Amino acid sequence: MDKKEQQEIKDNAPIMTGLLTEFAFWQSLKTSKTLQIMTIIGLLLFSGLGWLLYKMTGA
Repeated sequence: MDKKEQQEIKDNAPIMTGLLTEFAFWQSLKTSKTLQIMTIIGLLLFSGLGWLLYKMTGA
């Protein structure tokens, strides 16, 4: 292998191993019920905070 091929392997290693954050999150979300519940609760709390701040502005 030449240096260019070795560099391409180093650059593509996270993609090949599944270490990209978004990909790994969605992959884990498909299999873990606990993570699904925690994600739903987090989204509800975040949207509740947004709604509270919206109401506090008097809009």
